[in-house]
Formats: sequence, C-alpha cells, structure tokens
Amino acid sequence: MPATTEGEYQQFTKAVGSLLPISLADYKQQQMERRIRDMARKCLAPDLPAFAGMLRSDPKLLLQFEQHITINVSEFYRNPEAFDYLANQILARFNPKRDLKIWSAGCSCGAESYTLAMLLHQYAPGLRHGIYATDIDRTMLNRARQGKGYAAEEIRDLPLRLRTLYMTREDSTYAVTSEVQRLVRFDRHDLLRDQMTQVFDLVVCRNVVIYFTDDAKSRLYQKFVDALKPGGYLFIGATEMINKAHELGLRYVHPCFYTKIAT
Repeated sequence: MPATTEGEYQQFTKAVGSLLPISLADYKQQQMERRIRDMARKCLAPDLPAFAGMLRSDPKLLLQFEQHITINVSEFYRNPEAFDYLANQILARFNPKRDLKIWSAGCSCGAESYTLAMLLHQYAPGLRHGIYATDIDRTMLNRARQGKGYAAEEIRDLPLRLRTLYMTREDSTYAVTSEVQRLVRFDRHDLLRDQMTQVFDLVVCRNVVIYFTDDAKSRLYQKFVDALKPGGYLFIGATEMINKAHELGLRYVHPCFYTKIAT
C-alpha cells in the first residue's frame, strides 16, 4: 500500500464513523493507522479510500475490522501484584456488610470482570455485589457472557485457590462457575460517547486509556471520577499514570490505584 497522503487518513476516519459507532479520531493516530494499514494490506486494498469502500460493501469484513481496531488483550489476574493489593488492601477498606458496585470498563472477554467477581465473592460471599462490565466490541461481549472457552494462558496468573473454587475444566479450556457469573452483568458501552448514570465504589479500566489521545484520556478520566462515589477507587493499568490527578479530584494511593477525594 502506498504512503498515506495528507488528509487521506482523516477522510478514512470519517468514512468509518458513518459505518461504526467508533471515533477513530480519539485514538493515537500513529498506532491506529499502523493497525488499519496492516489490515488493509492483508485485504489487498490499494489505498485507504479503497479499503473504506470494501468495508462499506462487506458487512462481514466490517465486523472483522471492528474487532481488529478494538484492543482485546485480557487475562485473569493480570499483573498479580496489583490484584493482590486490591484483594488485601483496597477491598479491606470497605464495609464488609455492604454490597459493593464495580464498573469494569473495557471488559473485553470478561477475564478481568470475572476476576473481580471471584475476589468479591471471597471478600463477602453472602452479599449481593454487582459488577457492571462494559465494552464496545459486541463479539467480545458475547464471548464474555458465556463465561467459558478460556485458554490455559489466559488463567496462568490466577491463584490456585481461586482457580480451584471458581473455574471448571472443559476439555482443553476453562469456564467460570455460575456463582461467579451471577455477579457480572455485561453491556455494550462506548467509553467516549456514552454516558454513565450509575455511581460505583470501584471503577476498573486497565490498559485501555493508553491507546487514546491526550484529550480523549482527559475526558475518560473525568468520566471515571464522575462515576465514583466519594472515597471510591479507580484501578488502572500497571504502565499508566494520571497526570494532575488532584485537579480531577483524585488522590494517588498506590501504583495502579487512586481514590476520589471526598468533599
């Protein structure tokens, strides 16, 4: 594929915006354009306008494109030290007799959401905790709702005690138990476009924001703060850091964790 001419990528993003409820302008251009050009090349498109035409005329290809540009890397108990801190320090700060509400934003295949459900069930099994898990990718959401088909590498960091209690073996893959599935509700939600009207004790969004522009990041972090109860916590990725967190009403607690300042 020839080098992208000036304005060609912007025209492509507008074309995609008319086909999918996704704003490519909110993603870092260099990273996203590389992913798009790679797929266009594999589809034998001579340039981006031609690729846009192919997407417009082929619904199956459009669905494949949507899955390609939405990042879907997820595992159970990813970054174990961060989840250990959540289990041993953060959850212990909540009232053990009160139901907790968690938003798992950008939940992908559900691995992280079900990890949270396991920890909540361990924390206070008799309560009716709720995890609202959202993602923009419909295919990933369908897989997450099934709660099965997870490969061994997707659960490799899950502690043995949790694996024994909350997962079952199905041939060469694994499934989560029904008691864990009951705690999670999956729904389609665009982090940048859709509003969140609920408030939560904990908002979890890990390794998603890193793909967005600085402007989009600021809007997302504000949305997360607005969705937190005072004193609630934001759990982010191991490589992420929120600049000027205090201006958003957040206080740094520990690597990966911020709390909403109570006023």
